[in-house]
Amino acid sequence: MTPIEPEDRVEVLIVGAGFSGLCLGARLVREGQRDFVILEKGGSVGGTWRDNRYPGCACDIPSHLYSLSFGPRPDWSRYYPTQPELFAYLEEVARHFDLGPHLRLNTAFADAEWDANEALWRVRTRDGRLFKAAVLVSAIGALHVPEKPAIAGIETFPGAVFHSAEWPTDFDATGRRIAVVGTGASAIQFVPELTKAAASLTLFQRTAPWVLPKFDWPIGALQRAALRHVPGYRRLLRASLYWLHEARLLVFTGGTRLRRLARRHGERIIARAIPDTALRAAVTPAYDLGCKRTLLSNDYYPALAAPNVAVRTGGIARVEHNQVVTASGERVTADTIIFGTGFQVVESLKRLDIRGVEGARLAEAWRDGPAAYLGLSVPAFPNFFLMLGPNTGLGHNSQILMIEAQAEHIVRALRWMRRSGAAAIEVSAARAAAFDRDTQRRLRTSVWARGGCQSWYQDLTGRVVALWPRSTFLYILLCRRRKAGEYGIIARAPSQARVIGP
Repeated sequence: MTPIEPEDRVEVLIVGAGFSGLCLGARLVREGQRDFVILEKGGSVGGTWRDNRYPGCACDIPSHLYSLSFGPRPDWSRYYPTQPELFAYLEEVARHFDLGPHLRLNTAFADAEWDANEALWRVRTRDGRLFKAAVLVSAIGALHVPEKPAIAGIETFPGAVFHSAEWPTDFDATGRRIAVVGTGASAIQFVPELTKAAASLTLFQRTAPWVLPKFDWPIGALQRAALRHVPGYRRLLRASLYWLHEARLLVFTGGTRLRRLARRHGERIIARAIPDTALRAAVTPAYDLGCKRTLLSNDYYPALAAPNVAVRTGGIARVEHNQVVTASGERVTADTIIFGTGFQVVESLKRLDIRGVEGARLAEAWRDGPAAYLGLSVPAFPNFFLMLGPNTGLGHNSQILMIEAQAEHIVRALRWMRRSGAAAIEVSAARAAAFDRDTQRRLRTSVWARGGCQSWYQDLTGRVVALWPRSTFLYILLCRRRKAGEYGIIARAPSQARVIGP
């Protein structure tokens, strides 16, 4: 494919080459559509599985469910995939579907503006390139902007300071005195690894997470052979994993009785793992299981009970040279500070510099909180789709299910545009508003809204903007079904112009 030159037109422009961008790119190739470009700010594909390389980094969804249904891998080494395997898998996906010619690596998105006269998007990159795109898709994901708390005096610290998503390749924990700030999903994985070599590790915990056992094991050669050669076995395994995880939705959206049972289960796990009563009390959450992200680990609680580990719950007041000073005045000497504080989820979406009809800014359209029809389409932003947009995250099942459903919806929309001769389509404001009202109504009774916590699932007002409150099966059906009036045609394609599709 001839490289796209500045100001050349492309039918579909995708921002991001993580799971979402690669899935959509692969789906376009399968559709016969090859007039698309994927912008990627990094030097390779992979997104969060390229950037996060901390010790112990792994997924908490089984391998055969955390992979594309149309791009399976029969030879996963473990039940739960590790970061190196996931990164290698995404590179395999890019190679298998011949996405290389479509990739523009080391090319960061800057801004986009809708041109009503030409019915296309003008997209600028940070290095000054300009693309004209008939359709624009944000596939940036939610976990790519590290959240770093503002701590007074941190600039005076003489040692290493870094976020888990920015892990130095040459970092050696041997003999170090480490201060870990935060107990996010990443910290749950790297803390046990660091305790094996560090002289001391102090964990500064603001809010304790619920941590359940991770039933992980190597996948043997016999099962890998069956996955590769026995017809239907892989689909049966994936289906069983799907329904096993889908059933967990009942805990999060069911009544208080289920939540009480789930809490007691979590408390029993902590009691078995931590004999010390004071430490047990410190790491037992005060909110319902599921209100924040439920984490999986077999070695986190035992690591906290190790003799070289201390847990501090009083909060950090400041840093003075090589000491972390707590709110109670305690001083902890350290030579390394590591943030395990997660990512800016809501703000990363609102920060997108995208201007729609009559210059309307996406951030302004979301001044009352991010919202989109199916999490995909926003009124006044024609031919623009979000992957993993508002209210499409999951607390109970594989995110890949949502990604595939969204890619399918976008491909179907492109197909419909081609058949109807539409140059530009836009979701109706009434349909988008109705969808958001229904979603928020269902969320109000969920554990994510009523579980007694604040989390990254919510915006500053407490509105849950990250998660989908219903079955993934229903979401898939909604994405596959196109009702009359879902999109309105706001511009027709001139007969002499190219239209989208093969």
